[in-house]
Amino acid sequence: MATREAPAELINLDRPALPQGLVSWDEYMEKYAAHFMEFVDGEVIPLSPAHIRHDEISEYLRTLLKIYLGYHPVGRMLGAPFVMKSSGERYGREPDLMFISNKNLHRVMPTYFEGAPDIAIEIISPESVERDHGTKFKEYEDVGVPEYWIIDPLHAECRFYRRGEEYYTLIREDDDGYYTTPLLPDFRLHVPRLWLPNLPDGIEIVESVKQMVNPQGK
Repeated sequence: MATREAPAELINLDRPALPQGLVSWDEYMEKYAAHFMEFVDGEVIPLSPAHIRHDEISEYLRTLLKIYLGYHPVGRMLGAPFVMKSSGERYGREPDLMFISNKNLHRVMPTYFEGAPDIAIEIISPESVERDHGTKFKEYEDVGVPEYWIIDPLHAECRFYRRGEEYYTLIREDDDGYYTTPLLPDFRLHVPRLWLPNLPDGIEIVESVKQMVNPQGK
C-alpha cells in the first residue's frame, strides 16, 4: 500500500514498532496516532518522511488559510498528525490539512476530529500517488467530506473535488488560475503560485490575504 510522507522533523525518533496484527481504535490512538501513522480496519499504516517540497507547500497553505481565517473567522485549520476519525472506528486518517467550519467545531476532540471535515487537503508525494488519488479519494467520498483538494507538485496540478449527493465532481480553477469555494468566502487560491521555486513568505501572504478580503484597500 502506498504511503504519504510526513514532515521528517516532526516524526518522533521513538516511533513504536508496528504491531504484529490488528489493533483496536483505543490502542491506535494511545500508541501510534501521534507518530504519523494511520488506521484502517485495525491495521496501523506508517507514513514515510516528507519530501521538502511537500513540507513547503503544506506550510504555505496552512499559513495562508490561518491568516485568511484571522480576517474571516468561519472555522479553523488542523493538520497532521491530527486524526480524522470516520465510519465509526474504521478509519483514522491524518490529512495534511483539514478545514473545520464553525458549525462543526463541536466535533473537534482533544486528539481527533469526529467525522468528515469540511475540506480535506492532501499534498502528493511520490509514495502517495495511489493512495491520495485512489484509496483516500474513495474513502473521503464515502464518508461525506464536502471538498477534497489534491495538491500535486509532481505534475504542477491541483484537483478540487466537490461532493454532490453521493459523488465528487471535479472543479477546476478559473482562467486566471484561481480556485474559489463557497466554504471559504472571499478566499482565492492562486494555483500557479504553488509551483514557484520560492513560495511567498509571511509578509507576502498577509498582503495577498488583505487583497482577497478587501480588494479596494478600504
